[in-house]
Amino acid sequence: MKIISLCDHKGGVGKTTSAAAIAQGISYLHPRSKVLLIDADHQGTLTKTLHGIRDSVPGLYEVIKGDIDIKSAIIHTQSGDLLPYSRRLATMDVEFANDLDAYYLIREKLQELDGIYTHIIIDTAPGLSLVTLQALTASDSVIIPIGAYPETVDSLPQTLKTIQSVRRVNPDLSILGALITLYAPRSNVLKQFEDLIVKTCKESNLNLIKTRVRVCSAIHEAHALNVSLFDHAPKSNAAKDYTAVIKELKL
Repeated sequence: MKIISLCDHKGGVGKTTSAAAIAQGISYLHPRSKVLLIDADHQGTLTKTLHGIRDSVPGLYEVIKGDIDIKSAIIHTQSGDLLPYSRRLATMDVEFANDLDAYYLIREKLQELDGIYTHIIIDTAPGLSLVTLQALTASDSVIIPIGAYPETVDSLPQTLKTIQSVRRVNPDLSILGALITLYAPRSNVLKQFEDLIVKTCKESNLNLIKTRVRVCSAIHEAHALNVSLFDHAPKSNAAKDYTAVIKELKL
Protein backbone atom coordinates (compact mmCIF):
# COMPACT_ATOMS: atom_id res chain seq x y z
CA MET A 1 0.00 0.00 0.00
CA LYS A 2 1.53 3.30 -1.14
CA ILE A 3 0.67 6.38 0.92
CA ILE A 4 1.41 9.69 -0.81
CA SER A 5 0.80 13.20 0.52
CA LEU A 6 0.48 16.34 -1.59
CA CYS A 7 2.10 19.11 0.43
CA ASP A 8 2.97 22.78 -0.05
CA HIS A 9 2.82 25.64 2.44
CA LYS A 10 1.44 27.88 -0.30
CA GLY A 11 -2.25 27.76 -1.21
CA GLY A 12 -3.62 27.98 -4.74
CA VAL A 13 -0.90 25.82 -6.32
CA GLY A 14 -3.14 23.05 -7.66
CA LYS A 15 -2.56 20.73 -4.71
CA THR A 16 -6.15 19.55 -4.35
CA THR A 17 -6.59 19.26 -8.11
CA SER A 18 -3.41 17.21 -8.34
CA ALA A 19 -4.38 14.91 -5.46
CA ALA A 20 -7.74 14.16 -7.09
CA ALA A 21 -6.36 13.79 -10.62
CA ILE A 22 -3.49 11.52 -9.56
CA ALA A 23 -5.86 9.26 -7.63
CA GLN A 24 -8.36 9.20 -10.50
CA GLY A 25 -5.59 8.61 -13.03
CA ILE A 26 -4.20 5.64 -11.11
CA SER A 27 -7.65 4.06 -11.04
CA TYR A 28 -8.13 4.77 -14.76
CA LEU A 29 -4.73 3.45 -15.85
CA HIS A 30 -4.64 0.50 -13.45
CA PRO A 31 -8.18 -0.90 -13.15
CA ARG A 32 -7.08 -3.51 -10.60
CA SER A 33 -5.83 -0.83 -8.22
CA LYS A 34 -7.88 0.36 -5.26
CA VAL A 35 -7.36 4.02 -4.42
CA LEU A 36 -8.47 6.09 -1.43
CA LEU A 37 -8.39 9.89 -1.27
CA ILE A 38 -8.13 11.56 2.13
CA ASP A 39 -9.11 15.19 2.67
CA ALA A 40 -6.82 16.43 5.46
CA ASP A 41 -7.64 20.10 4.87
CA HIS A 42 -10.19 21.72 7.19
CA GLN A 43 -11.38 23.85 4.23
CA GLY A 44 -12.69 20.66 2.62
CA THR A 45 -12.11 21.61 -1.02
CA LEU A 46 -11.39 18.03 -2.04
CA THR A 47 -14.55 16.75 -0.35
CA LYS A 48 -16.68 19.44 -1.98
CA THR A 49 -15.08 18.75 -5.35
CA LEU A 50 -15.78 15.01 -5.22
CA HIS A 51 -18.93 14.82 -3.13
CA GLY A 52 -20.53 18.25 -2.91
CA ILE A 53 -21.04 20.16 0.33
CA ARG A 54 -21.81 17.66 3.08
CA ASP A 55 -20.63 19.20 6.36
CA SER A 56 -22.71 16.78 8.43
CA VAL A 57 -20.83 13.68 7.25
CA PRO A 58 -18.34 12.29 9.82
CA GLY A 59 -14.80 12.55 8.50
CA LEU A 60 -11.11 12.45 9.30
CA TYR A 61 -11.42 14.33 12.59
CA GLU A 62 -13.94 11.85 13.97
CA VAL A 63 -11.71 8.98 12.83
CA ILE A 64 -8.66 10.46 14.56
CA LYS A 65 -10.66 11.03 17.75
CA GLY A 66 -11.91 7.44 17.68
CA ASP A 67 -15.57 8.47 17.38
CA ILE A 68 -16.05 6.39 14.21
CA ASP A 69 -14.28 3.47 12.58
CA ILE A 70 -12.20 4.52 9.55
CA LYS A 71 -13.90 2.00 7.27
CA SER A 72 -17.31 3.36 8.25
CA ALA A 73 -16.22 6.97 7.53
CA ILE A 74 -15.16 6.27 3.94
CA ILE A 75 -17.72 7.37 1.36
CA HIS A 76 -18.00 6.16 -2.22
CA THR A 77 -18.23 8.84 -4.90
CA GLN A 78 -18.37 8.85 -8.69
CA SER A 79 -14.66 9.71 -8.59
CA GLY A 80 -13.62 6.99 -6.14
CA ASP A 81 -13.43 6.34 -2.40
CA LEU A 82 -12.98 9.32 -0.10
CA LEU A 83 -12.33 9.88 3.58
CA PRO A 84 -13.88 13.36 3.88
CA TYR A 85 -12.75 16.37 5.83
CA SER A 86 -14.24 17.82 8.96
CA ARG A 87 -14.19 21.49 9.93
CA ARG A 88 -13.05 20.43 13.38
CA LEU A 89 -9.66 19.51 11.94
CA ALA A 90 -8.83 23.18 12.49
CA THR A 91 -9.07 22.67 16.28
CA MET A 92 -6.59 19.81 16.49
CA ASP A 93 -3.52 21.96 17.10
CA VAL A 94 -5.12 23.10 20.36
CA GLU A 95 -6.74 19.80 21.34
CA PHE A 96 -3.56 17.76 20.96
CA ALA A 97 -1.04 20.42 21.96
CA ASN A 98 0.35 18.32 24.83
CA ASP A 99 0.00 14.88 23.23
CA LEU A 100 3.47 13.60 22.31
CA ASP A 101 1.98 10.72 20.30
CA ALA A 102 -0.31 12.93 18.19
CA TYR A 103 1.97 12.70 15.13
CA TYR A 104 1.16 9.00 14.79
CA LEU A 105 -2.63 9.16 14.96
CA ILE A 106 -3.36 9.07 11.21
CA ARG A 107 -0.69 6.41 10.64
CA GLU A 108 -2.32 4.16 13.23
CA LYS A 109 -5.73 4.50 11.60
CA LEU A 110 -4.42 3.81 8.09
CA GLN A 111 -2.90 0.53 9.21
CA GLU A 112 -6.44 -0.81 9.36
CA LEU A 113 -6.72 -0.33 5.59
CA ASP A 114 -3.63 -2.32 4.65
CA GLY A 115 -4.62 -4.98 2.15
CA ILE A 116 -7.78 -3.10 1.15
CA TYR A 117 -6.22 -0.23 -0.83
CA THR A 118 -3.20 -0.21 -3.12
CA HIS A 119 -2.81 3.58 -2.98
CA ILE A 120 -3.80 6.28 -0.49
CA ILE A 121 -3.49 9.90 -1.64
CA ILE A 122 -3.68 12.61 1.04
CA ASP A 123 -4.51 16.24 0.30
CA THR A 124 -3.07 18.48 3.02
CA ALA A 125 -3.86 22.05 4.02
CA PRO A 126 -1.73 25.10 3.11
CA GLY A 127 0.55 26.26 5.90
CA LEU A 128 1.75 24.20 8.83
CA SER A 129 -0.73 22.32 11.02
CA LEU A 130 -0.72 19.24 13.21
CA VAL A 131 -2.92 17.40 10.70
CA THR A 132 -0.37 18.02 7.94
CA LEU A 133 2.39 16.69 10.20
CA GLN A 134 0.25 13.64 10.95
CA ALA A 135 -0.34 13.05 7.23
CA LEU A 136 3.38 13.26 6.46
CA THR A 137 4.18 10.93 9.36
CA ALA A 138 1.76 8.41 7.85
CA SER A 139 3.13 8.75 4.31
CA ASP A 140 5.76 6.90 2.33
CA SER A 141 6.36 9.83 0.01
CA VAL A 142 5.47 13.42 -0.86
CA ILE A 143 4.72 15.36 -4.03
CA ILE A 144 5.22 19.14 -3.83
CA PRO A 145 3.04 21.07 -6.33
CA ILE A 146 4.46 24.42 -7.41
CA GLY A 147 2.08 26.77 -9.19
CA ALA A 148 3.59 28.45 -12.23
CA TYR A 149 3.61 32.00 -10.86
CA PRO A 150 6.32 33.89 -8.93
CA GLU A 151 4.99 33.82 -5.37
CA THR A 152 4.87 30.02 -5.09
CA VAL A 153 8.58 29.30 -5.16
CA ASP A 154 9.01 31.33 -1.96
CA SER A 155 7.20 28.66 0.06
CA LEU A 156 9.46 25.83 -1.09
CA PRO A 157 12.19 26.20 1.59
CA GLN A 158 9.59 26.10 4.38
CA THR A 159 7.89 23.05 2.85
CA LEU A 160 11.24 21.24 2.64
CA LYS A 161 12.02 22.24 6.22
CA THR A 162 8.72 20.75 7.38
CA ILE A 163 9.39 17.49 5.53
CA GLN A 164 12.88 17.32 7.03
CA SER A 165 11.47 17.79 10.54
CA VAL A 166 8.96 14.97 10.01
CA ARG A 167 11.80 12.63 9.04
CA ARG A 168 12.77 12.57 12.71
CA VAL A 169 9.66 10.46 13.36
CA ASN A 170 9.30 9.02 9.83
CA PRO A 171 12.86 8.56 8.53
CA ASP A 172 11.70 6.68 5.42
CA LEU A 173 9.65 9.62 4.08
CA SER A 174 10.84 10.39 0.54
CA ILE A 175 10.12 13.25 -1.86
CA LEU A 176 8.94 12.04 -5.26
CA GLY A 177 9.51 15.51 -6.65
CA ALA A 178 8.22 19.00 -7.24
CA LEU A 179 5.41 19.26 -9.79
CA ILE A 180 4.88 22.43 -11.83
CA THR A 181 1.14 23.10 -12.19
CA LEU A 182 -0.97 25.84 -13.80
CA TYR A 183 1.47 25.81 -16.70
CA ALA A 184 0.95 28.03 -19.75
CA PRO A 185 3.73 27.07 -22.21
CA ARG A 186 3.32 30.11 -24.49
CA SER A 187 3.92 32.66 -21.73
CA ASN A 188 7.32 34.38 -21.93
CA VAL A 189 7.03 35.52 -18.31
CA LEU A 190 6.30 31.97 -17.22
CA LYS A 191 9.40 30.70 -19.05
CA GLN A 192 11.55 32.98 -16.90
CA PHE A 193 9.82 31.74 -13.77
CA GLU A 194 10.22 28.13 -14.90
CA ASP A 195 13.97 28.73 -15.10
CA LEU A 196 13.86 30.01 -11.51
CA ILE A 197 12.04 26.86 -10.35
CA VAL A 198 14.63 24.66 -12.08
CA LYS A 199 17.45 26.62 -10.43
CA THR A 200 15.81 26.49 -6.99
CA CYS A 201 15.21 22.74 -7.21
CA LYS A 202 18.83 22.14 -8.21
CA GLU A 203 20.06 24.23 -5.29
CA SER A 204 17.79 22.25 -2.93
CA ASN A 205 18.80 18.90 -4.48
CA LEU A 206 15.12 18.36 -5.19
CA ASN A 207 13.86 16.28 -8.09
CA LEU A 208 11.77 18.35 -10.49
CA ILE A 209 9.18 16.18 -12.22
CA LYS A 210 9.68 16.52 -15.97
CA THR A 211 5.97 16.71 -16.80
CA ARG A 212 4.30 20.11 -16.54
CA VAL A 213 0.57 20.20 -15.81
CA ARG A 214 -1.02 22.69 -18.18
CA VAL A 215 -3.92 25.02 -17.42
CA CYS A 216 -7.04 23.25 -18.67
CA SER A 217 -10.77 24.07 -18.50
CA ALA A 218 -11.64 20.35 -18.30
CA ILE A 219 -10.42 20.33 -14.70
CA HIS A 220 -12.94 22.98 -13.64
CA GLU A 221 -15.72 21.23 -15.58
CA ALA A 222 -15.03 17.90 -13.85
CA HIS A 223 -14.97 19.62 -10.45
CA ALA A 224 -18.28 21.37 -11.13
CA LEU A 225 -19.88 18.05 -12.08
CA ASN A 226 -18.30 16.13 -9.15
CA VAL A 227 -16.89 13.56 -11.59
CA SER A 228 -13.47 12.15 -12.43
CA LEU A 229 -11.36 14.14 -14.88
CA PHE A 230 -10.60 10.86 -16.64
CA ASP A 231 -14.29 10.03 -17.10
CA HIS A 232 -15.21 13.55 -18.15
CA ALA A 233 -12.34 14.39 -20.50
CA PRO A 234 -9.82 11.54 -20.86
CA LYS A 235 -8.25 13.17 -23.95
CA SER A 236 -7.85 16.63 -22.40
CA ASN A 237 -4.45 18.20 -21.82
CA ALA A 238 -4.88 17.82 -18.07
CA ALA A 239 -5.65 14.11 -18.32
CA LYS A 240 -2.65 13.63 -20.62
CA ASP A 241 -0.39 15.55 -18.25
CA TYR A 242 -1.45 13.70 -15.11
CA THR A 243 -1.15 10.40 -16.99
CA ALA A 244 2.43 11.36 -17.80
CA VAL A 245 3.09 12.25 -14.14
CA ILE A 246 1.76 8.87 -12.96
CA LYS A 247 3.90 7.03 -15.48
CA GLU A 248 6.98 9.13 -14.74
CA LEU A 249 6.70 8.45 -11.00
CA LYS A 250 5.71 4.79 -11.58
CA LEU A 251 2.67 5.08 -9.31
